[in-house]
Amino acid sequence: MSINLRKRPRTSSPPSDSTEISSDGELLAGAIPTYTPRMNIYEDFDSNMVTITFELPGLKRDDVAIHLLYNELTISGQIMDQCPQEMGGYSCREIPYGKFHRFIKIPLGTMPEDLKARMEDGLLILTYPKFPTHAKPHRIPIA
Repeated sequence: MSINLRKRPRTSSPPSDSTEISSDGELLAGAIPTYTPRMNIYEDFDSNMVTITFELPGLKRDDVAIHLLYNELTISGQIMDQCPQEMGGYSCREIPYGKFHRFIKIPLGTMPEDLKARMEDGLLILTYPKFPTHAKPHRIPIA
């Protein structure tokens, strides 16, 4: 089973497609900056485990929410802009910030207790079995 992503990760820094920017690089009124954290997905065939690592610099575990609904994980949170919005503005702005949501399909039958998550040095690390251990075929007798 492969992992399918609902949203294709961006390869460049924000602004994202949903952020409205003027021709001189300024956020337009009402535009909400968004952020898509980069991630790696590693499948260990020997241990039957999948590890997903998200880059979430500056965030603590209480800043991130993980939800499981059926076979879809949602990872969400917000990276706050740490610079004051004063006169003058930025000459260069490469540090991303804003709200984020990532959606990841996981194997059907994965239970919440199968998922393990930890924060470590700005990385969110999720692990779960590639094939749920309790998802075994059952013989159905024919009457």
